Amino acid sequence: MQGSPHTYSCSRKSIGRRSFLKLGSLGLLGGFLGQKTGIAAEGIARSPVALAGGYDRRQNLLRALELVKREVLQAARGKRILLKPNMVNYNGAWDGNAELSSSHVEQLEIVIEWFRHLGFREIVIAESTPNGMTFEGFETMGYTNLARKYPVIFKDLNQEGYEELDIQGTGRTVRVSRLIREEANFVVSLAKLKTHNNALATFSGKNVIMGCPIIDVKELKGQGGRNDKTHMHGTGNQDLSDNLFLLAHKGIHPNMAVIDGFQGMEGAGPVWGTAVDSKVAVASTDWLAADRVCCDLIDLESSLTKLGYEAELPTYLRYCAQAGLGAFSYDQIEMRGDYLNDLIRPYQLHDEVPNMVGLNPVAPIYRTG
Repeated sequence: MQGSPHTYSCSRKSIGRRSFLKLGSLGLLGGFLGQKTGIAAEGIARSPVALAGGYDRRQNLLRALELVKREVLQAARGKRILLKPNMVNYNGAWDGNAELSSSHVEQLEIVIEWFRHLGFREIVIAESTPNGMTFEGFETMGYTNLARKYPVIFKDLNQEGYEELDIQGTGRTVRVSRLIREEANFVVSLAKLKTHNNALATFSGKNVIMGCPIIDVKELKGQGGRNDKTHMHGTGNQDLSDNLFLLAHKGIHPNMAVIDGFQGMEGAGPVWGTAVDSKVAVASTDWLAADRVCCDLIDLESSLTKLGYEAELPTYLRYCAQAGLGAFSYDQIEMRGDYLNDLIRPYQLHDEVPNMVGLNPVAPIYRTG
């Protein structure tokens, strides 16, 4: 798994030199490389995605981060670092696996140390949990212990004010945390590799997009109130995919992805699944490119075809690609670090796959009628 850092062209199938030359002589090389190689036309900027695999979570994350340091320094200059962990199930509610569902405390600590080493001093950890009070989650997951070592600030996204966004064009609105929307914040998604019961898989994008809609404290205490995360789900998975895209299209998405795949979740994710030792870390300043690569890390398309379905990627990610919210094809992505082929670990998908595939292939803003 481990090797010296390098930039490489990534293909799911290796090509021998003789075959490579033959493809070129037949005029087929460009089409082949446009699939999953990471090779782009000369002069075209590509989004970096760093991969680091090995038997040490800390070293994996640090190697991946270092491989995108130049881009981070440029993009985050003068901003406050806002770390968004994933605490979908911090207290084991619904009989789920709390630790496996949530961002590992070591992931947070490593990223905090790295940003402080780069000279960033204002760092916020912010979340909006779907099943309880956010600060209770910070305490339960051990995040608050980090404040004893580092001058970090904890924020509940539900309590920081909100903006109402009309995302469906019907006058129905979703309240989103003002903190995520602030231009002064460089939003870093501290995500995991997980399958999902409504969207096939969840990585860096969904962690921020679904973390942004707020929940009234009254609702959390069973005293009435409004839960805008529930509103995002609408009446089914098509509504959820549409709404995830529509929020992303309005700017609700990470500025950076740091995905800890040291131990991912397969099967009945994002809460009830089982562990997969993927032992990989992913980092990128292009969240969509990172999530695209993560789809291959869990061998998503192959898993679908083995189940008898057409190979496809999560609908909300495809919509974001259609709108140009980031790089999505490998000719737009510059792979750095360890080889993707060496890090692929097929994940078992959720049993509800039939309800997550075959949705409208066109992003809602491009539909007619």
